[in-house]
Amino acid sequence: MPVILSSEERSRLAKLAGMLGSNSDGERLNALSFIKRMADAKDVRIDELLLSGQTEVVREIVRWREPPPRQQQPHQQQPDESTTVPSDWEDQLKAALVLDEEIPFLSEWEAGFSSDIISRAGKFVSAKQAAIINRIIDKYSTRKRSRGSAA
Repeated sequence: MPVILSSEERSRLAKLAGMLGSNSDGERLNALSFIKRMADAKDVRIDELLLSGQTEVVREIVRWREPPPRQQQPHQQQPDESTTVPSDWEDQLKAALVLDEEIPFLSEWEAGFSSDIISRAGKFVSAKQAAIINRIIDKYSTRKRSRGSAA
């Protein structure tokens, strides 16, 4: 039995059908939920609604079946200095925490980060963590130098 849809309903159904090809599970489920409601309102099955001769909907479904164009993987970049840490980074952070007790120079967050990352000794350090570790080590080195010149 052909399903009669208004142009507004056909347009909405075409958009929802297009969303079924999304990379997001939530978006696909949401679109399917709306399509199910439309089918229930028309008292038909979902496949009858989608394939009832509504060319806009069929075109959207076919368009989303086509595989996406392949994207070339970017070349692996060499890590820069901000994403690598010195081999003795844990010792430097420990020394920074000791100096911070005498002369506070780390923010509360940086001190907490340092304590936390030291307690995970031996685990992988992400690029973001490495950048923070390097920033703290730089602050420590600067404070240590200024402390040495003041003595």
